[in-house]
Amino acid sequence: MKTKKVPLRVCAGCQEQKPKKELLRIVRTPDDLVEIDRTGKKSGRGVYVCADRECLDKAYKEHRLERSLKIVIHFFQRNFFLFLFSHSIPGSCLHNRQR
Repeated sequence: MKTKKVPLRVCAGCQEQKPKKELLRIVRTPDDLVEIDRTGKKSGRGVYVCADRECLDKAYKEHRLERSLKIVIHFFQRNFFLFLFSHSIPGSCLHNRQR
């Protein structure tokens, strides 16, 4: 029996190749909104980041998110994005709350 290939993606922060399911996908929608794509199926330009605050910070500071998404991310947008990011990481203090 053949073994299934595991799709790999590169984290924009640490630049390591990891299985796609371990990473969070950040997508720029056709309406130029930046969102976290939990399903991995939203249309638009996407970039993958580890579910780790350090990787997100590194990707932002080195402009890898902006380059990959082809959009400028301003400081106030970054802070709001970090808030959304903290809600999507399993095990974070706000992740298990009822929405």
